[in-house]
Amino acid sequence: MAETAGEKRFEAYLTARSLKWSYEKPAGGKQADYTVYFDDGDVVCEVKDFEQGDEDERIRNSGAAVGVDPYPRIREKINASRVQLQPHKGKRPCVLVLYNSGALVSLGSDIIAGAMFGDLGFVLNVGETDSVRGEFIGRARAKMRARQNTTFSAVAVVELFLPHAKLFEELLSERLLKADAFSDAVTDMIQKAFDEIRAERDDIDFDETVARVRVMHNPYASVVLPRTAFSGPYDEHWTPKM
Repeated sequence: MAETAGEKRFEAYLTARSLKWSYEKPAGGKQADYTVYFDDGDVVCEVKDFEQGDEDERIRNSGAAVGVDPYPRIREKINASRVQLQPHKGKRPCVLVLYNSGALVSLGSDIIAGAMFGDLGFVLNVGETDSVRGEFIGRARAKMRARQNTTFSAVAVVELFLPHAKLFEELLSERLLKADAFSDAVTDMIQKAFDEIRAERDDIDFDETVARVRVMHNPYASVVLPRTAFSGPYDEHWTPKM
């Protein structure tokens, strides 16, 4: 039975997808939490939560704009899950599933990739045609390499997602472009647009949320995670170019 907020969210996702799974209450913290049964085979999953800590609370209460480095906390979760996933190396796909229940840590796909493969940075090429490209520039801190942590098939994030948010943004932008962008009553104008959209499209619940999984694949994995796993309508799969 689920014990943490992340496990409950993950189980809600599995239930919504009508997937079968088994839950193992960790014996001394040495067993993976879940085995999920997909048509293409079983997948072992370890769920780790990010909870609000004292430092998160202090920063929030200070009201100050503070930059928080997300990489160390994500890498700590990768380190902490090796014990549970290691027994399955080379046998079944193994996935670390992350959930943020209130911590000041970003779990964006680019951040997850940076934690796995080295801090993400940008390289400026100056020449006849200037260009900027993203690149893993902190490889020394990478947790996934050809000979390191190959047990991990992927690192995933389970989260709540607003499926109609993109449509709402498009409708809102369309209305605001037609309005007076320099109006003194910008806030009132936006609120009016909100209300009109919701009234005209009352067939859509723009506040609806669904659980989804975003997957960052590990190209060095000893066992590859099939993309047919975690293939819900709003799930995402990413594989970095190394």
